[in-house]
Amino acid sequence: MLTLWSFARKHLRKGMKKMKSIPLEKITVLGGLAHRLLLNSVRLESDIYMPDAVCRLDSGGWPADAEGRTLLALVRQMEATGREPSYLREILRKVYGNFNEKGYLGKILPEGQFDEQQLSGHNWLLRALLEYFRLTGSRQALGAAEKIVKNLYMPLKGAYASYPLKPEERVFEGRPDGELTGDCINGWYLSTDIGCAYMCMDGLSRAYKVLDMPGLKELLYEMAEEYSAIDFTGISMQTHATLSALRGILCFYESVRDEKLLDIAKRIFSLYMDEGMTRNYANCNWFGRPFWTEPCAIVDSFMAAAGLFRATGEIEYFETAQKIYFNALCHAQRSNGGFGLDNCTVGDQIFLAAAGDGGDAYWCCTMRGGEGLAEVSSAIAMEEDGVVHIGLYNPAELSLPDGKLEIITAYPLEGRVRLELHGSLPENRLALFVPSYAKKFSVTVNGVKTSNPPVENGFTGFDMPANSAAGLEFEIPLITWEAEKHSVPGYFTVSHGFLLLGTDTKEEKKIDPAALASVRPGVYSCGENTVLRPLTDSYKLDRESMLNERLQIIFRKDGE
Repeated sequence: MLTLWSFARKHLRKGMKKMKSIPLEKITVLGGLAHRLLLNSVRLESDIYMPDAVCRLDSGGWPADAEGRTLLALVRQMEATGREPSYLREILRKVYGNFNEKGYLGKILPEGQFDEQQLSGHNWLLRALLEYFRLTGSRQALGAAEKIVKNLYMPLKGAYASYPLKPEERVFEGRPDGELTGDCINGWYLSTDIGCAYMCMDGLSRAYKVLDMPGLKELLYEMAEEYSAIDFTGISMQTHATLSALRGILCFYESVRDEKLLDIAKRIFSLYMDEGMTRNYANCNWFGRPFWTEPCAIVDSFMAAAGLFRATGEIEYFETAQKIYFNALCHAQRSNGGFGLDNCTVGDQIFLAAAGDGGDAYWCCTMRGGEGLAEVSSAIAMEEDGVVHIGLYNPAELSLPDGKLEIITAYPLEGRVRLELHGSLPENRLALFVPSYAKKFSVTVNGVKTSNPPVENGFTGFDMPANSAAGLEFEIPLITWEAEKHSVPGYFTVSHGFLLLGTDTKEEKKIDPAALASVRPGVYSCGENTVLRPLTDSYKLDRESMLNERLQIIFRKDGE
């Protein structure tokens, strides 16, 4: 039987892309994304995330989860904003002081028993410690991470083959924050967040890059093997757990370059897009149970799509990542800077609205949103073979070895980007993202149009001399898509480029796409009382207004 472990290196991918993100400390984020980062930073330093409070935020039996998610968000915010959060060090000291004698949080279970919520929660703490070490060089953080891997995770060797995945072994209900079911099957204490035992592939794959720990590689291959065989829809696996594990597989692939790992990631992301994604590119909390969206998984899906783009060079993944950010993550942010749950726009649900009380999911999603915004920031500028690639357009300034590059743009509302170079670029070349919908575009350097610049893998490259300015212009069309996935026949969505459009209404409205008239970039009217706008600005609404907003995003033609 061919296993992942035995898959020979002769099958490793040849001609791999070398696209990688430019370090966030080289990017000064400006504009709308900077505003979102600021709001989230303020929320993550409010009373509920103070050191004493966050270390008691474990009402659902998730050891290390609140602490880990908070620390990871703060560390990534520090990387994206260049500012150290007020209480980051104190939270770290609290966590270190709360470790049990084996160096982790929660109960020490008898040999052969595992609490999947404890394994899941420590994923975020492990990630936070590793990221803190990467940014600061803290040996204390690295030592704490090593103990967690050694004492909590390494005993898992051989256990995933007995992880309960039969429908009769699971409970198909639960709260948005998840809870233990009280069952211990095959030595596993189980959660209503089905599959959360696999979240730790995320942290363990990153630990593999840093720690020289015997057996960790074998454990990751074992987990990947069992994970790849799961019937995700049949067991109604949590999409957050699915995508966190998928990101772990992508990270492990970066280390070992085993093509079969990449194939697994591509297959399961395709399954997620078909069976777990909503019409506005958010997620269903569980496969087959579209009760609410979860920004934790929206962040995962953005990171997975961006990671698949970097691994494959296939521009469709990068465009999917942008759609996830603009239409799902942006809508999920609340006016206090946190991130909250929405309803699932699948099946016959044509309206998008906030779920619950309209506030943020302070116990998990608000923290994951912190890393999500940092990851969006890292998609602004990338590098391949020494050439700077500007990808997700947002106002920013990029520090270069010999100068700086300023990005000025109103994208995604307008198809105009201006680049001002002070100094020189590596290789004296620049590559700019060209959306697939842009059938015509033009590039200028110092006001002079270049001659038909080619587009390769979604980017157009050109020479850019020192101390110069460049511009990219393209039209953003109004696009109608048949809403065939998770929807009833005859319905469609309307988008301004990658921006899905909706109208705030209590009753279903029918529209004729041909009758839509542009009011201003990204906003269209269809008659006196129907205005379609992007979903991105809902975060500016207070909680009451957010609860009252009901955006129709799926339509039928007028007269049908």
